[in-house]
Amino acid sequence: MEETKDNANQQKESADKMLNKMVLATMTRYNDLTENEYLKCLGVDLEKFPNIKEDYINNVALCNMLLSLQRKLLKLNTDLKALCGSIDAKQKITQYNETKVAKRREKKNGNKR
Repeated sequence: MEETKDNANQQKESADKMLNKMVLATMTRYNDLTENEYLKCLGVDLEKFPNIKEDYINNVALCNMLLSLQRKLLKLNTDLKALCGSIDAKQKITQYNETKVAKRREKKNGNKR
């Protein structure tokens, strides 16, 4: 059992490390560009917004990422509540049917005596 936990922890750590490497590679892939080249790669119209800075764009991108994560968390929470509600309803229906069958058996057995 200890080996299973250790193996699961190692897999989680390696997955976390891999994800960190992917995010780092994504976030630093534009390091060799100038600020204007970087902004053009991001789709910023420098003629329309000549005074815009990289820090501002990064802050907007981080805010958008956080908003997206929040929406996903809310959707997951809603889906989880719906799933739990469905499971609970199924259990109650099963319990009700089992009770109904048991009462029928008792009634049937009571009439035989």
